[in-house]
Amino acid sequence: MTDERTRLAEYVYNLGHALHSMACHGNPPRSGELAYKRMSHPRPGDLVVEISGWRKTFDPDAVGRLIRIDGDPKLADRWVIEPLLRPGEEQGWGNAQFVAVPDIDSLDRWSGLYDELEAERSARRAAEEGTQA
Repeated sequence: MTDERTRLAEYVYNLGHALHSMACHGNPPRSGELAYKRMSHPRPGDLVVEISGWRKTFDPDAVGRLIRIDGDPKLADRWVIEPLLRPGEEQGWGNAQFVAVPDIDSLDRWSGLYDELEAERSARRAAEEGTQA
C-alpha cells in the first residue's frame, strides 16, 4: 500500500462525507435532493463511504466497493465492502451507515438522477409555455 493510494482513499472518504453533508442539510435545490436520494440508497457495485460518525483518524476500510447488504437495505444488519486499499478482500460492517459516491465505474447508475431532473425541467418548461399561449 503506497502513501499515494492511502491519500487518495482518504480524499474519497472526506469527499463522500462532504457531498452527503451538502446534499442533506438546509434547503438544497432539487438536484441536491436527488443526489441525497441516490447517495442514501447504495447498490452493490457502488463506491461507498461509511458515514456513521466522523472519525478522528481515517479508517481505510471505510471506503470501498459495496459487495452486498445483508438484511433489509433500509436498516442493514451488515454491509460487506471490498476496501479500496485491499482489493479482493471483504470487510463486514454492522451498526453502520454507508452512502454511495459517484465514480467512473458507477456513472451509468447515477445517470437516472439527471434524467429525472431533466424530465422535471422539461415538464416545467412545457407548463410555462402553455400558460403563455
